[in-house]
Amino acid sequence: LNPEISDLGKSTNINTLLALVEDIICQQNRAGQEFYDESKKKDDPIIVTLGAMDIQEKTRSPTPEKGMCERLKYSDYNRCLYMQLQHVEMELELLGPHTFQMPQSYTQAVRQVQHMKNLLENRIYVAYPH
Repeated sequence: LNPEISDLGKSTNINTLLALVEDIICQQNRAGQEFYDESKKKDDPIIVTLGAMDIQEKTRSPTPEKGMCERLKYSDYNRCLYMQLQHVEMELELLGPHTFQMPQSYTQAVRQVQHMKNLLENRIYVAYPH
């Protein structure tokens, strides 16, 4: 493991890290699909690394007839992130509040993860209506 990364883990509070992710999800929620569409205009591959999952896709400029396709791909990223948040939630449950120096830090982390999952659930539902 890279020493800089392990130092980051020692000095960074889980609530701070979750707040960063939460902020990104909230910004994306406000901007709708804009961030994803912008990335499609570039020719660079998108690589999303979440835990053990790697998703790589060669990007292309969107065409009108592929609008639904693009929306589904966008939702796949949300679903992937949602699954990773479920793993974080399970890990938190396994750790329990007693493993945290401050129990309120655990409670806040659980709330943050649940809030992000709720935001993503809404987006996944919009892309895949029943």
